[in-house]
Amino acid sequence: MDDAQLFPPQQPITSRKDLGAALRHHKTQYERKNGKRNSVSALVKRVAVSRSSLYAYFNGGTLPDAVTLDRLLVALEVSDEERRRLGTARDVLAEAMLGRCAIEGGGADEDTVVPLRPFQLPGVSTHFFGRDQELAMLAEMVEGKSARDGATTIVVVSGMPGVGKTSLVLSFAHQVADRFPDGVLYVDLQGYSPDRPKRPSEALKLFLAALRDDDTDLPQDEEGRVALYRSLVADRRMLIVLDNANAPDQVRPLLPNSAKSVVLVTSRSNLPALIGNGAIRLPLARLPHRQAVCLLGRVITAERVERERASADELVRVCAYLPLALLIVAQRVLLDPQVSLAHVVTELAGAKDRLHLLATPDDDRFMNVGAVFSWSYRALTESQARMFRLLALHTGADVSVDAAAALCGRTTSEARRALEVLASVNLLEPRGGDRYAFHDLLREYAAERAHEHPVEEGREAVRRVLEWYCHTARAASRILLPYLRPVDIEPSEWGCPPPRFTRADEALQWCEAERANLVAAVRQAVEREEYDIGWRLPAALSGFFNLRKPWEEWIECCGLGLESARGRGERTGETWSLTNLGLAYWGLGELDKALECHNKSLAVCREIGDRWGEGIVLSCLGDIHRDLARLDSAIECYGQARDIFLEIQERWGAGLALHNLGHAYTSREQYGAAIDCYLQTLSLSDELGDDPWGKAQTLHYLADAYRLSGSLDDAVETYRKALVIRREIGDARGEAITLDNLGIAQDNAGLHQQARHSWELSVEKFAELRDTRATDAVRARLR
Repeated sequence: MDDAQLFPPQQPITSRKDLGAALRHHKTQYERKNGKRNSVSALVKRVAVSRSSLYAYFNGGTLPDAVTLDRLLVALEVSDEERRRLGTARDVLAEAMLGRCAIEGGGADEDTVVPLRPFQLPGVSTHFFGRDQELAMLAEMVEGKSARDGATTIVVVSGMPGVGKTSLVLSFAHQVADRFPDGVLYVDLQGYSPDRPKRPSEALKLFLAALRDDDTDLPQDEEGRVALYRSLVADRRMLIVLDNANAPDQVRPLLPNSAKSVVLVTSRSNLPALIGNGAIRLPLARLPHRQAVCLLGRVITAERVERERASADELVRVCAYLPLALLIVAQRVLLDPQVSLAHVVTELAGAKDRLHLLATPDDDRFMNVGAVFSWSYRALTESQARMFRLLALHTGADVSVDAAAALCGRTTSEARRALEVLASVNLLEPRGGDRYAFHDLLREYAAERAHEHPVEEGREAVRRVLEWYCHTARAASRILLPYLRPVDIEPSEWGCPPPRFTRADEALQWCEAERANLVAAVRQAVEREEYDIGWRLPAALSGFFNLRKPWEEWIECCGLGLESARGRGERTGETWSLTNLGLAYWGLGELDKALECHNKSLAVCREIGDRWGEGIVLSCLGDIHRDLARLDSAIECYGQARDIFLEIQERWGAGLALHNLGHAYTSREQYGAAIDCYLQTLSLSDELGDDPWGKAQTLHYLADAYRLSGSLDDAVETYRKALVIRREIGDARGEAITLDNLGIAQDNAGLHQQARHSWELSVEKFAELRDTRATDAVRARLR
């Protein structure tokens, strides 16, 4: 009795074995219908899986992922209704398996740390088509090599620009992602971007943030990051995609040391050094003629291709069988149905201005995608063409609609419409969230077009967008740290208003989204000698830098700011830059550098009579002296800062100085003086209002002083007041710290059960924050 009799289509599917039997049934039916036997070899190529995986699906040993199952059912010519039935059954089985894993894992020890499972893959283009042979080869390479020599599997997909390397790898990665239970990492290394290629240390920072859900407290040197990264991925089965690499040295630090993981690299280069060290190369050629014609038909409809088949055949040849070129042409034809394919062929074949970087060494005129770019550019309206070329002057990795509007001096709605048109003809890539990006070759082409126009047009565009970034960063900082003195910025003459922030989370979200672009903007300002923006933009970012503490960007931007201020002779800019540099170095523990910066800033403040700046710098110097155990110097600095702020009636600054003075007195065990300082700080805080975080901090340290002085009842009461505020504002780390110290005070007061409860809550909070060191320290008190 065969599978067709054993497993009729209506049979319920309640297990992998049932699904496997159903697949065997349809395979048998397919072979009977088509007169074929032993069809596995053909299915391996069509479904793009290995022979062993296919047998596992048919035997019910492995549950295929949803995409692979659908490809298999299409290959077996299964009806749409049956495909939906089996797809639904497969999803139910997958959910059931996940549920069992969750139940079985429920009894794990409370100390067990569940590692993060990152999934960083971008989406796959809806127009990706074909490449069945290459997908099957990738599957064979990945599964075959990993079982062969025990080393990390590395596959380098190489080929000419525009050939579809990234699309192929992303499509394959999505198909096999569920075979990597520990996650998928992805980074665009920007190896051939006109901007600076991404350094390995920058890519490692992104990976470590995904693996730890946090990018703070990272090693500052590349060697330390490599060691941490390899420790985190050791013995994990992960898929790692390194897109657009330009050299082996850019890739090597990102390679894991786990034989279970797979690395996919895309590059225009063959990266022979990696191949020589055991990587497998998959060269990606132009699309075969039939696939190129099918891709064209997928966009403009198969009916139209068949109606103009001779012209379609010629058109794919003119486009050099490059997917990128074909999609651009197809989108243009789709937008103008009156244009014949023959006309398009004639226009492209006769074009002279071709992008030289895509020319082959033998000068084959069909191997130059520049003609396609220029044809698309000429089809734009003047307004759209202006947007296209000016976008090349924006140095960030992507651009928001608002930034594009500032760049071009247009309204937001006008900019959005232009960007949507550019994306629709594949001259821009939408990235979601009102953001767009260039393909690197298109950026180069757009830059060439920008250089053909008056220099003044480009200079004004860059100035507009830099001013817009400066004003928006200042608006964000005023929401994030409202008591910080805002940097003075002249109103923009271009009429490009920044977005209005009403909540701190909005401001923070904008800063995070634009973080890389803001750093690029500071660099561009210095390169173009726009020195007033070169120091004001980092100063405007003070609120974000102080909250998020992105040490590398903070130091780089403020270093460039200092260079700009000195280049323009701006003494005020010099103090802003030096003070911010000092704060960053202090946060990193580089106290000598911090001390040098603040001493220089203090001298300039006194020279120009900046009393507010002088008070801030003195408070910062007090922090450094306190860390160096120079408590007399710290108290002197804090006292001077307090007096200055009281003199200029700056209550927030006076509160800050008094708060810090309390720290210094606590360190000297002068608890009465410390308590007096904290109480004065709270009085000023109540007058100002709207600073719950600062008030909670002061209450916590006041409670510390009470506890250390032996006033345990006051300490417990004050810790509880701090705890209420920290819970209200969602300060999880502050809540965990206060709970720990509350437990100590309760334990000292003989309230042992209450103390134990506080420590248990503290452990729970630190565990949620994945702070292993703090969790272990508090847990030790429970023993």
